Amino acid sequence: MSEKRKSALKTIYKDGWGYIRDLQDNIGKELLSEFISVGFIICGYTRTSKTWRISKLGQSYVRDLDLA
Repeated sequence: MSEKRKSALKTIYKDGWGYIRDLQDNIGKELLSEFISVGFIICGYTRTSKTWRISKLGQSYVRDLDLA
């Protein structure tokens, strides 16, 4: 697993939730799309912005890899 992917997993675990635009700036569009596709990130909306939170699957994956 690449260091970039490990760093991105640590970021979503540490942050837990936020705005999609901020997360995309931090981890990049490609990894964001990948994490949404595999179910590590759950998306939602406020009246003004798209939001995200880490899923239980994402939390378990990070803990299993001892990245937390």
